[in-house]
Amino acid sequence: RVLFRSDCLGPLVGTYMKKIYCNFPNVKIYGDLCNNINYNNIDDFYKIINKEKCYTVLIDSALGENIGNIILSSGKLKLGYGLYKNKIITGDIIIKTVVGKNHYSIEKNFKELQCKSVEDIAVLAKNVVDIISYYILTDKVYL
Repeated sequence: RVLFRSDCLGPLVGTYMKKIYCNFPNVKIYGDLCNNINYNNIDDFYKIINKEKCYTVLIDSALGENIGNIILSSGKLKLGYGLYKNKIITGDIIIKTVVGKNHYSIEKNFKELQCKSVEDIAVLAKNVVDIISYYILTDKVYL
């Protein structure tokens, strides 16, 4: 198995979404495997997104007890929470997917994020894409 960083969930979702929605002019996707949005550069992207005043779906990896759980919410997203960082951004929909166990230790959580297979994260990313696509294709979300 190929080992990959679990934090690639968002970029994988972005990559899949760009392939599916490349001909949808009303869907704009920021962040993919080639142009990753991460803790260090989110502020720059967030300024661009806020200027466009669009409906925003934020996607992030999470650590928790039930790996594979997808958590939908709105409002504020705390970036880097599992590594005891605390950058907050807001969105219309927030999708967090539990990619690993929270050990409540920076060192153990960092190691947890480093040791997941790309295949496992790809399955979780495809589940997120399916959820988003359902809402777009059934007109539950108006873009």
